[in-house]
Amino acid sequence: MRTKHDGLDMISFNRQIKKNDLFMNSNISEQDFGDLKSGIINSKTGEILFRQGDSADSIYLIIEGEINLIKEQGSGKTHSCLSENKFFGHEEYL
Repeated sequence: MRTKHDGLDMISFNRQIKKNDLFMNSNISEQDFGDLKSGIINSKTGEILFRQGDSADSIYLIIEGEINLIKEQGSGKTHSCLSENKFFGHEEYL
């Protein structure tokens, strides 16, 4: 039976999660991600998902598109662009 998760069927959702770099080199071929506390976020250009220093209760997996990360460091700001199959928020989460 196929179920929907915020408009994306769970088979496609599981397939996309398994391709993410977060799970690279892990044995998840039989894993079902249906029990994850998860949600799909459709963000717009310029939208801020969280700010550096905010407490985090999520790790973000990029299924489609790209995210620009801007981090303040002692010597200024660093910019990173992450795209499909990458993840972020893990440093803040942990």
